[in-house]
Amino acid sequence: MTKQEELYGAVRKIAWGYILIHVHINLGTLDVLPDWLGYYFMYAALPILTQEEETAKLLRPLGLGLTIWNGIDWVLKLVGAGIGGVGYLLSMVVSVVALYFHFQLLTNLAGIAERYGCPESGRLIQLRNVRTVLATIAAVMLYWIEANSMDGALVIVLAISQLVIVVWLCSVLFALSKSLLDEEVLGDEGEYPDEDQEAADGADAEKTVDGYDGEADDTEE
Repeated sequence: MTKQEELYGAVRKIAWGYILIHVHINLGTLDVLPDWLGYYFMYAALPILTQEEETAKLLRPLGLGLTIWNGIDWVLKLVGAGIGGVGYLLSMVVSVVALYFHFQLLTNLAGIAERYGCPESGRLIQLRNVRTVLATIAAVMLYWIEANSMDGALVIVLAISQLVIVVWLCSVLFALSKSLLDEEVLGDEGEYPDEDQEAADGADAEKTVDGYDGEADDTEE
């Protein structure tokens, strides 16, 4: 399997992870599209991303922690239990961690897209910024709704914003996964990615040395 095929699979895992996180189908207290599974998909994709973006390795403990936390929350909701006051404070901390996790994840994906000359790089940066702002607003609005026991129009606004986010995000990610297979390793302007450039320079150096060796042998003869 080539490097680009591995990236193709990793990006698609992340896209499906976002679908699981943002889309909820409940059967009673059972969420059949659990958030913890979405975070697990993202966590599983991080080793491949780390090969291209070293900073992605910092997300691995966060991805595992978010998977475990959302798994616990999923089980508690399934059995009808609450997280209590301490759990509520922890959930606020987790929200901040998740905000950073997604910001850095999309930054790394944009970096990979740029390295391989994929056109989705700029859109991922825009999406990262918009998603961060909307996620922050949503967190504040949810706290205000719970504190004031309100619902209605604000809940509808949150639901619509979530729908827009997941459609936009996943369309860009699936397009990126396809671009990674369609694009050549060379960028749009014929420039090598850093690692490939180093390999090419090494190959050129070896050819040069071999050329000199051949000339020396001819001279001795």
